[in-house]
Parts: sequence; C-alpha cells; structure tokens
Amino acid sequence: MVLKPLEFSECIADTPWFRQNLHEHEVALEDAYKSIKNIETQCRELISCTRNPGITGSILQTKWSFSKRYCWTD
Repeated sequence: MVLKPLEFSECIADTPWFRQNLHEHEVALEDAYKSIKNIETQCRELISCTRNPGITGSILQTKWSFSKRYCWTD
C-alpha cells in the first residue's frame, strides 16, 4: 500500500481529503504495529526454546521422524 504524503496546508484547512489520508496512515501504522508485535512474540518463543534444549531437541526429533516417515520417498 502506497500512502500519499500528508500535506501541512491540508492539515491547516482540515479538508475531508486530509482526514481520509490521515485515516489511511493510521491504519497502516496499526498494521505495522501488529506485525512488529507478532515478530517480537515469535522471537521471544524462539529464545525461550533455546534456553531449554531438552524440549527443543525432542520437538526437533519428533519433526525429523515425522518428515522421514511421511515426507520422504525412497
């Protein structure tokens, strides 16, 4: 999504075009905020997995055995 620039002169006049454009900027910022929070959550989960290698190892082993059984063909 390409946002139109916010014009200072439109801000002073408080035109409907400016309000619509401002709303589009707010929506884009909200989407970016949600994406950043999602990345932060995933990074925290990844870091917590590295702190307990026993659990991580068993999860990786389970995924490896599943992939060998169902995804690979000889």
